[in-house]
Amino acid sequence: MAPNMKISFITTCFILASFSASYAQPTLTAAYNNPVPGDVFIGNNCDTAGVSMGPAGPALTWNFSFLSTLFMDTTGYMTCMSSPYCDSFSGSNLARYSSGNTYDYFVASTGSLSILGEYYSGVYAYATDPEDFMFYPATYLSAHKDSFQAHTTYSGITDYISGTDSFYCDAWGTLTLPSGTFTNTLRIHHISIIKDSANYFGTPSVTISQTENYSWYDSGFHSPLLSLDYDTAGSTSLYLSNVEYYAFHLPLATAH
Repeated sequence: MAPNMKISFITTCFILASFSASYAQPTLTAAYNNPVPGDVFIGNNCDTAGVSMGPAGPALTWNFSFLSTLFMDTTGYMTCMSSPYCDSFSGSNLARYSSGNTYDYFVASTGSLSILGEYYSGVYAYATDPEDFMFYPATYLSAHKDSFQAHTTYSGITDYISGTDSFYCDAWGTLTLPSGTFTNTLRIHHISIIKDSANYFGTPSVTISQTENYSWYDSGFHSPLLSLDYDTAGSTSLYLSNVEYYAFHLPLATAH
């Protein structure tokens, strides 16, 4: 082999090795991605104009640096026992506080993050079959399916909710947000089909809806970096209803 060919070959191998090290397929695990007590995230709710989820596939680049924040909200996590309504949600080991005095109750385990119920303005919702919010381990092309059931009573009316969740890790790559650039992010496409049944003083009502979500995750960050929500709003066509990115986290004591 001629000297210049040898140098070229070695240089090429070095470049390829460096590329592989910088852009490896990410894997999400409970140890690195489940929220933990003390986590606080500031969500930036953004204008949906011009936003698209983009294609699926490996080693992609998504540029959302143009996102414009409309308002911000706060989400904080604590132990179930540190929250005011833990006694109503047996088995929960993690609670989430959201702006508007809403508390969600979870079971955080090595295989999933599942919701047991919710409290909001005097109304309790209980899951008889908990709903998975995340599954682990999650890596490119992995998939997960889950069914759930819940019920809530308000103003004398009991609402029964059931459905299925389908998760598919359809892409990975580099994500750019107004807060910075994140390499080796994993995108999860989440589809929920929900049946809502109630009896309004003798008049039965059944509604079936579908929502879809695309979320980007980075190993070690306990929240999606970016979340795009699509829903049908009673029609047959999905439309983008919410765009939110999470760029900051603060000590829980400073969130209230």
